[in-house]
Amino acid sequence: LGALIAEEQREILESVVTRASRYPDKLSTFRRYVALAADLERIGDYTVIILQAIRDKMETQAKFCPAGMRELKFLFESLQYLLRCARDAIQTGNPILQRYLADTANTLDASADQAARDHLERLMTGDCSPAAAPIYHELIDSLKGIVRHMRLLAECLLP
Repeated sequence: LGALIAEEQREILESVVTRASRYPDKLSTFRRYVALAADLERIGDYTVIILQAIRDKMETQAKFCPAGMRELKFLFESLQYLLRCARDAIQTGNPILQRYLADTANTLDASADQAARDHLERLMTGDCSPAAAPIYHELIDSLKGIVRHMRLLAECLLP
Protein backbone atom coordinates (compact mmCIF):
# COMPACT_ATOMS: atom_id res chain seq x y z
CA LEU A 1 0.00 0.00 0.00
CA GLY A 2 2.81 2.40 0.89
CA ALA A 3 4.45 1.85 -2.50
CA LEU A 4 1.15 2.52 -4.27
CA ILE A 5 0.65 5.74 -2.34
CA ALA A 6 4.22 6.85 -3.09
CA GLU A 7 3.71 6.14 -6.79
CA GLU A 8 0.44 8.09 -6.84
CA GLN A 9 2.10 11.01 -5.07
CA ARG A 10 4.96 10.97 -7.59
CA GLU A 11 2.53 10.98 -10.52
CA ILE A 12 0.48 13.81 -9.03
CA LEU A 13 3.63 15.81 -8.35
CA GLU A 14 4.86 15.30 -11.92
CA SER A 15 1.51 16.48 -13.23
CA VAL A 16 1.56 19.57 -11.05
CA VAL A 17 5.17 20.36 -11.98
CA THR A 18 4.28 20.05 -15.66
CA ARG A 19 1.44 22.51 -15.21
CA ALA A 20 3.58 24.83 -13.11
CA SER A 21 6.27 24.89 -15.80
CA ARG A 22 3.91 27.07 -17.84
CA TYR A 23 4.85 29.83 -15.39
CA PRO A 24 8.67 29.81 -15.37
CA ASP A 25 8.90 32.97 -13.28
CA LYS A 26 7.04 31.17 -10.46
CA LEU A 27 8.69 27.73 -10.80
CA SER A 28 11.34 28.17 -8.09
CA THR A 29 8.75 29.38 -5.59
CA PHE A 30 6.50 26.48 -6.53
CA ARG A 31 9.31 23.95 -6.02
CA ARG A 32 10.06 25.42 -2.59
CA TYR A 33 6.45 24.99 -1.53
CA VAL A 34 6.28 21.43 -2.84
CA ALA A 35 9.39 20.60 -0.80
CA LEU A 36 7.87 22.35 2.20
CA ALA A 37 4.74 20.21 1.93
CA ALA A 38 6.84 17.05 1.70
CA ASP A 39 8.79 17.99 4.82
CA LEU A 40 5.60 18.73 6.72
CA GLU A 41 4.25 15.33 5.68
CA ARG A 42 7.38 13.56 6.93
CA ILE A 43 7.16 15.47 10.23
CA GLY A 44 3.63 14.12 10.57
CA ASP A 45 4.86 10.58 9.84
CA TYR A 46 7.49 10.81 12.56
CA THR A 47 4.89 12.17 14.97
CA VAL A 48 2.80 9.05 14.41
CA ILE A 49 5.84 6.88 15.18
CA ILE A 50 6.42 8.83 18.42
CA LEU A 51 2.81 8.32 19.46
CA GLN A 52 3.10 4.58 18.79
CA ALA A 53 6.32 4.41 20.85
CA ILE A 54 4.54 6.13 23.73
CA ARG A 55 1.68 3.62 23.46
CA ASP A 56 4.22 0.78 23.47
CA LYS A 57 5.85 2.21 26.58
CA MET A 58 2.51 2.38 28.34
CA GLU A 59 1.44 -1.12 27.26
CA THR A 60 4.70 -2.76 28.24
CA GLN A 61 5.09 -0.58 31.35
CA ALA A 62 8.71 -0.01 30.33
CA LYS A 63 10.56 2.20 32.76
CA PHE A 64 13.02 4.87 31.69
CA CYS A 65 15.68 5.84 34.18
CA PRO A 66 15.51 9.36 35.65
CA ALA A 67 18.37 10.62 33.44
CA GLY A 68 16.60 9.29 30.34
CA MET A 69 13.38 10.95 31.38
CA ARG A 70 15.19 14.28 31.90
CA GLU A 71 16.77 13.98 28.44
CA LEU A 72 13.47 13.21 26.75
CA LYS A 73 11.73 16.03 28.60
CA PHE A 74 14.39 18.50 27.48
CA LEU A 75 14.42 17.22 23.88
CA PHE A 76 10.64 17.26 23.46
CA GLU A 77 10.28 20.68 25.08
CA SER A 78 12.98 21.92 22.70
CA LEU A 79 11.15 20.29 19.78
CA GLN A 80 7.94 22.01 20.79
CA TYR A 81 9.78 25.34 20.75
CA LEU A 82 11.28 24.49 17.34
CA LEU A 83 7.83 23.71 15.94
CA ARG A 84 6.54 27.08 17.13
CA CYS A 85 9.53 28.75 15.46
CA ALA A 86 8.74 26.89 12.25
CA ARG A 87 5.13 28.06 12.38
CA ASP A 88 6.28 31.64 12.83
CA ALA A 89 8.92 31.36 10.08
CA ILE A 90 6.33 30.04 7.63
CA GLN A 91 3.74 32.66 8.54
CA THR A 92 6.07 35.66 8.51
CA GLY A 93 8.57 34.71 5.81
CA ASN A 94 11.20 36.41 8.00
CA PRO A 95 14.66 35.28 6.74
CA ILE A 96 16.27 35.95 10.13
CA LEU A 97 13.74 33.65 11.81
CA GLN A 98 14.21 31.09 9.04
CA ARG A 99 17.99 31.06 9.61
CA TYR A 100 17.40 30.83 13.37
CA LEU A 101 15.14 27.82 12.75
CA ALA A 102 17.91 26.05 10.82
CA ASP A 103 20.51 26.85 13.49
CA THR A 104 18.24 25.76 16.33
CA ALA A 105 17.46 22.52 14.49
CA ASN A 106 21.20 21.82 14.25
CA THR A 107 21.61 22.42 17.99
CA LEU A 108 18.69 20.16 18.86
CA ASP A 109 20.05 17.44 16.57
CA ALA A 110 23.39 17.57 18.40
CA SER A 111 21.56 17.34 21.75
CA ALA A 112 19.65 14.27 20.55
CA ASP A 113 22.91 12.66 19.43
CA GLN A 114 24.38 13.29 22.89
CA ALA A 115 21.28 11.83 24.57
CA ALA A 116 21.64 8.66 22.47
CA ARG A 117 25.33 8.35 23.42
CA ASP A 118 24.52 8.92 27.10
CA HIS A 119 21.81 6.29 26.92
CA LEU A 120 24.21 3.72 25.48
CA GLU A 121 26.62 4.45 28.30
CA ARG A 122 23.86 3.98 30.87
CA LEU A 123 22.91 0.69 29.23
CA MET A 124 26.50 -0.56 29.48
CA THR A 125 26.71 0.41 33.16
CA GLY A 126 23.32 -1.13 33.97
CA ASP A 127 21.68 2.17 34.88
CA CYS A 128 19.00 1.78 32.19
CA SER A 129 16.62 -1.06 31.49
CA PRO A 130 17.40 -3.08 28.35
CA ALA A 131 13.65 -3.67 27.95
CA ALA A 132 13.03 0.07 27.58
CA ALA A 133 15.98 0.71 25.24
CA PRO A 134 14.18 0.06 21.90
CA ILE A 135 11.39 2.46 22.84
CA TYR A 136 13.84 5.12 23.99
CA HIS A 137 15.80 4.81 20.75
CA GLU A 138 12.59 4.94 18.69
CA LEU A 139 11.69 8.21 20.40
CA ILE A 140 15.17 9.68 19.84
CA ASP A 141 15.34 8.52 16.22
CA SER A 142 11.90 9.92 15.43
CA LEU A 143 12.72 13.21 17.13
CA LYS A 144 15.89 13.40 15.02
CA GLY A 145 13.78 12.71 11.91
CA ILE A 146 11.50 15.61 12.76
CA VAL A 147 14.49 17.86 13.40
CA ARG A 148 16.06 16.85 10.07
CA HIS A 149 12.89 17.82 8.23
CA MET A 150 12.64 21.04 10.22
CA ARG A 151 16.13 21.92 9.00
CA LEU A 152 15.14 21.06 5.41
CA LEU A 153 11.96 23.09 5.87
CA ALA A 154 14.04 26.08 6.99
CA GLU A 155 16.27 25.69 3.93
CA CYS A 156 13.17 25.62 1.69
CA LEU A 157 12.02 28.87 3.18
CA LEU A 158 15.32 30.70 2.79
CA PRO A 159 15.58 32.83 -0.34
